Amino acid sequence: MSLPILNFNLQGPCLLCTHQDPDPDGAGALLALWHFGKEHYLPFFACIDHFPNYMNFMPGIEELQNALPRQLPDSFTLIALDCGQKSRIWPQSAVEKAENIWNLDHHIDNDAFGAINWVEPDASSTCEMLYTLMESQGIDRILPVSQNLLAGIVFDTGGLRFPNVSMRTMEVAIQLMKDGACLSTISDQVFSRWTRKSFKTLMLALQHLDFFFQDQFLLSWIDYASVQHHQLGEEDFEGVVQTLAQHCSARIVVLIREMEPGVFRGSLRSKKHCTVHDIAQLVGGGGHKLAAGFSTSKCTARELRNLLILQAESKLQ
Repeated sequence: MSLPILNFNLQGPCLLCTHQDPDPDGAGALLALWHFGKEHYLPFFACIDHFPNYMNFMPGIEELQNALPRQLPDSFTLIALDCGQKSRIWPQSAVEKAENIWNLDHHIDNDAFGAINWVEPDASSTCEMLYTLMESQGIDRILPVSQNLLAGIVFDTGGLRFPNVSMRTMEVAIQLMKDGACLSTISDQVFSRWTRKSFKTLMLALQHLDFFFQDQFLLSWIDYASVQHHQLGEEDFEGVVQTLAQHCSARIVVLIREMEPGVFRGSLRSKKHCTVHDIAQLVGGGGHKLAAGFSTSKCTARELRNLLILQAESKLQ
């Protein structure tokens, strides 16, 4: 893992940002840096988009506003964490005002949008990368830093179960636990978050689940009428596609939900050496080799469905 020429002895203020609809990896990296900045009296500012309730346990998250800090100076560096593309940074208004951008990420399709780019697709998570950067500079970690870093690693590795887990990932997790971060508490908060509406969403996903190519491709589609009838939000879909991906024969699994009329959001998962980030890219999305997503309004439901089936068929031949 090649480290960037970065240090935290910054001459000017920095705004810490992650992507829209944050997850524990992006939020964990942001919060870890924010706590580090507070501890060392650095001019770090941070903002984060609306986050799901299950992330409330992450130290410091409720202190951050979902808007630009009022004290933000005219000139600042924006540190983008866990953002594959410049358009994913939240808020976009900060991107326009930033003097320059540092890009720290582990998405395979990151387009190197920053003045400084550190992209490690082989890392399990942005939080693992940030740990390595702090370690390389001999930075001591206080407990909120370690707790947030471990939360991001646990989330992005499915509880240290996904193929992106390396020996290095396990070593980092062990060190964070030695710092006092509690793996069992984090795992419980990250994964034991299902509500009545979550189970309703899972029931709908199972009812609308189609099987293709000897059960190697699974596609579930929840239309706008169902979303509206049950008053489902994006948070209610958390974990559903991963549950569908537990089918023993599945190699590619896609969950589509029509959150607004004609606006389709997709979650893709794969295993057994199939990639899905390139499928997501066809409709303006992206992500990791085995986990990706997209949001599009540029095609009809029929067109999108046919595209997904054709792409899956080409990969499963």
